[in-house]
Amino acid sequence: MTSLMIPASQTSAYPCPCGCAECSGGGCGLECLEHPRFFCGQLLTDQDLTALVSWSQAKFRLGRFRHGWGIVCGLEVAVDVEHARTQPDNRTSRVVVSPGYAVSCCGDDLVLCQPETIDLGAAFENTMHQCQEPRPPAQDQEEPALWRFGGLKLSPGEVRVVDLVLQYQEQLISPQPALGHSARGQQPACDYSRSREVAKVDWRCSDLDALPAEEAALNAWREKYQAIIALVDEFKQQQGEKGSERQAQWLRKLIAEQEWHVFRFVPELAAITPSRRYSTLLFWLIQERLSALRRDQTCPECPDGDNLRVPLARIWLRAIYDRYHRRVVDVLHIDTTPSARRSLSLQQRWPARPGAINLTQFLWQSPEAVRAALDVYSVSVTETLWELDDIDSVQAGLGDKAFVAYGGDVTMYVLDTWSTGRRVSGFS
Repeated sequence: MTSLMIPASQTSAYPCPCGCAECSGGGCGLECLEHPRFFCGQLLTDQDLTALVSWSQAKFRLGRFRHGWGIVCGLEVAVDVEHARTQPDNRTSRVVVSPGYAVSCCGDDLVLCQPETIDLGAAFENTMHQCQEPRPPAQDQEEPALWRFGGLKLSPGEVRVVDLVLQYQEQLISPQPALGHSARGQQPACDYSRSREVAKVDWRCSDLDALPAEEAALNAWREKYQAIIALVDEFKQQQGEKGSERQAQWLRKLIAEQEWHVFRFVPELAAITPSRRYSTLLFWLIQERLSALRRDQTCPECPDGDNLRVPLARIWLRAIYDRYHRRVVDVLHIDTTPSARRSLSLQQRWPARPGAINLTQFLWQSPEAVRAALDVYSVSVTETLWELDDIDSVQAGLGDKAFVAYGGDVTMYVLDTWSTGRRVSGFS
C-alpha cells in the first residue's frame, strides 16, 4: 500500500508522487475559528469538505488550553530486556516505549497502539545524529571533570545524553484516481483519500545547558517584577539635597510616560498632590505597572520547535569497548522525573516553580477571594491592614514576597480604598 508521511501542520495540501497542490504550513497558536456553512443548491468542492474537517480538528485542539498537554497514560520507557539478554554482559542501546496516549502542545492526540523499540546507538556514531560530549557539572578543581553515577566515574567521552520524544505525524494512504478537476483548476492523476494519525517515537541530543521553557519564562517574569518593586528604592535615591522636590520631578516624569489603564485617576491626582505626599502617587504607579504585568499573562504558547513533541524521558548512554575494540553502547540511566518527562498538565499562566504559587495573580483582589483561592493549596493566610502614608508604609504595604509554597504561610497586606472596598496590595 502506497503511503506518505507528512508533518502535522500540512493537513490540506501536501506533495505526493501523483501530483498535488503545494504545501501550506501552519502554527498552533490561539486563533479565531471559521467553519463552513452549507445551503441547498450549493456546489460542494473538496475544499469545502476539507474545511469542515480542519475546523473540527482545530476545535478539538482548543482543549489544550483547558486541560493542558503531555502524557495522559502509558508510554513508559524501559530497556529492551529481550535484546539485552542476547548481548554480552547484558548490554543494549535499545529502549522500548509501551503503548499509551498523549496530547501535544498543539492539542493533537498522540496514540501509540503498539510497543515501539528504538535504538539509540547512533548518538555515538560519526553522523549527523552524533551528539556532543556532555559537560559534567562543576566539581572540585583538583579532580578532572567526570560524570558520577553512584560510585561509577566516567569521562565525558564515554557518555552521551539524549531526549526521547513522541511526535505527531499524519500518514497519507489509499491513493485513488482523480476523476475530475479540482476547485483550483488542477487535474492531478491521483490523490490520497485517507490520512492516518501516527505517533512516532524519536530522539534528539540533549542540551544540558539550555534552560527549560518554564524556567526561562519564570526568570523573565521575575526580572520584570523586580524592576517594578525596585521603584521604591529608586524613589528613595532621589532624595538628595533638594529633598522631596527632586523626588516629585522624577515621579512626575514617570507618571507622564505611563500608559494608564486601571488607575486612570492618578495623573489628575498628581496635579493636586503636594510634593511631600508624592510617595502615595508612587504606590499607585507601582500598582498600575503590576496590573500591566498581569495583563501580559496571555494564553500560553508552545515552546519553539517543540509544539509537536511530547518529552518521554532523558536517557544517559555509555560507550564501552570490548576485547575486539568494538564499541558497544549501553543504556546507563533512564530519567523519567518531571524535568525529563511531561505528564498531562496546563502550561503555567503565572510562572512559578513546581509546588509553588505566583502571588501576583491575587493582587488588588478582595482579601476574602484571596483567602479562598489560597486555601485550595493549604496556604495559611494572615491579614494585616495598613494605611497609605509615607514611603516606608508604601514599601511595607507592597510586601516582599511573590511566591509561596503549597502548604506554606503568607501575610497579605490589605488597603481600605473606601470607594472600591478592601484590596490586597502585597504579600510577605
